[in-house]
Amino acid sequence: MTSATRQRFIPSSTRLSALYLLVGVLFTALNGWRMARAGEVAVFPAIGLVAGLALVVVAVVGLATHRRSAR
Repeated sequence: MTSATRQRFIPSSTRLSALYLLVGVLFTALNGWRMARAGEVAVFPAIGLVAGLALVVVAVVGLATHRRSAR
């Protein structure tokens, strides 16, 4: 698999990583608030919560990678 055909999950710039982080935090908070307000764990908000957390992890890895390469 060449680098042209490989999928990239880590954002390519610091700004894009920051955007991923913002969206991930908002998505996680919104779904967590929705689950807390309902008082039960529904399937779709739980999936949204996990997706938001995964987006935050990808953003943090992207920010750490870009800071390390800038040195």
